[in-house]
Order: sequence, then structure tokens, then C-alpha cells
Amino acid sequence: MSEYPGSDMPEFPIEWAIIDEERGWVVCQVWNRMKDPGDGTVHQEYNFTLLKYAGNGQWSYEEDIYNPLRFGTMVEGWEAAREAASSD
Repeated sequence: MSEYPGSDMPEFPIEWAIIDEERGWVVCQVWNRMKDPGDGTVHQEYNFTLLKYAGNGQWSYEEDIYNPLRFGTMVEGWEAAREAASSD
């Protein structure tokens, strides 16, 4: 996440989560939110994440499922908003 566009995603609010204690799994919907482009609008897209718990406070597995086309469209909208806000 240190490279663009991840470097401009400072927030990852969780929409919902399901915890399966028997399996040690967590499934959740995560919003990947871009920083404010300068006009106060929110630009975000979601992914589903599966985490598997390994014990002792450690995770053994993470899988993220997302639609790259939706992410691309969201980032394009954020870039346009950032450009418009910087020219004001």
C-alpha cells in the first residue's frame, strides 16, 4: 500500500463482519477510501476479505476479492475531483 493509489487510501472502514469462532475465520466487507481530494467528497470502493486465525494473535491467511474495473473507475473519479479542486 506504499505505492499509488494505495498510498492515497488512508482509511479502510469495515461495513460488516462475520466471525466464525469454530473455524477461526473472519469475513468482512472493507471500504478502501481515498483521501479527501480537496472538495470534501468521498471516493471509495469495497472488497471482501477472508482472514484465517492461526492462534497466538497471528493470522495465517488473507484473501481479498474485489473488482478491478470498479476500483479503476473510482480512482479516475477521485483524480478528476482532485484536479478540479486544485484548479479552484
